Amino acid sequence: RMRERLGNEKELCEKLIPDYEYGCRRPTPGDGYLEALRQENTRVTFDPIVQITESGIQTTQDHTDFDIIVCATGFDASFRRSWTVQGRNGYQLHEAWGESPEAYFGVATANMPNYFIFIGPNS
Repeated sequence: RMRERLGNEKELCEKLIPDYEYGCRRPTPGDGYLEALRQENTRVTFDPIVQITESGIQTTQDHTDFDIIVCATGFDASFRRSWTVQGRNGYQLHEAWGESPEAYFGVATANMPNYFIFIGPNS
């Protein structure tokens, strides 16, 4: 069924169809998700990210400008990230938060004007 919903596109099928039994991990998102990947206004890329730039994302193959970038790295209930969140002038979020993280209404934090959190500290 997933192969059909992905239009039998070889690369999408190879990269997105799990090689494990259903229920072993989180199920693929619901109706419309796989179909959205095939829309004309959607470009799916699996190129490794080199860096996030001021205007978008630089991969090993090209640079693409974005109005917004959503970092969907999975659910983690802790405020300590396994990856670095660094702002201008070397500002490091994990250092600023230390042992006591704070966020404005649980979605924004000081000195990081373009960093928004879903269910952050003080939520």
